[in-house]
Amino acid sequence: MTNKNIYMSLSGLDPELIMKAAPAEKVQKKKKNAWIKWASIAACLCLVVMVGVFAIPNLIGYHSCLSEDEIFERSNTYFDNYEELAAVVGNDTLLENIDFATLNDYELRLVHELDNVNNYHAVSFVNIMPEDEFGFGIHFSPYNNKIANLVDEGETVIINGVTVQYEKRGTDGSTYKYNFAAEFEYNDCYYQILSMGNSDESVFWDNLNALLNE
Repeated sequence: MTNKNIYMSLSGLDPELIMKAAPAEKVQKKKKNAWIKWASIAACLCLVVMVGVFAIPNLIGYHSCLSEDEIFERSNTYFDNYEELAAVVGNDTLLENIDFATLNDYELRLVHELDNVNNYHAVSFVNIMPEDEFGFGIHFSPYNNKIANLVDEGETVIINGVTVQYEKRGTDGSTYKYNFAAEFEYNDCYYQILSMGNSDESVFWDNLNALLNE
């Protein structure tokens, strides 16, 4: 399975973010009018995907009369702020550690069953910065066997008591200076992270530490 295929198997990360993170392949993508209104942080993510693409193949089987665009629209809901999202999924995710007041451009999306926002599977979050992007998908239990591993071979670091698997990916064929992937379990949820950009690798570590409140 190629990096791109692995990314596209997520349900919480946006397809556009995920495609750009696949360094070994050149992916043609259409520029969106505004980051905050990406039509798809998880082709499949979410992560995912960011798309709840893991859900789309299953849904197509039962709703063959619907196009993939219609399935996406009816199984993905965007939220303008954390408070609105928390009213649906609760406050027990690591999203509560993000200071949304300091973010200029971000996206929050919930992946759920068709036309049923309360029967949700995953959340995707993307923070768009001038030179960098940091995004992650939150997969709600039960998530076993429903998502692909984002980190194939990596290292382990413990942050605030949480064991994080991460790896620095190559940037051949992309315009990015750095490209990181990470994943971990927390509070009965599974988090998958992609971070890439052209400023400094500390963006990945700073955001990861902030997410884990370290």
